[in-house]
Amino acid sequence: MWCNGRTSATGFYGHFGFTAVGEEFVLRPSGAHYVFVTKDLHPA
Repeated sequence: MWCNGRTSATGFYGHFGFTAVGEEFVLRPSGAHYVFVTKDLHPA
């Protein structure tokens, strides 16, 4: 599973087993984001 999530919420996503991958990007007007994936989709 994957999702876009705000950079400021990295701890929240980590608590549920998600890991940020790739580079930070900006979605306007929300601000800075990462793509978050669960362990089963994280590249080895």
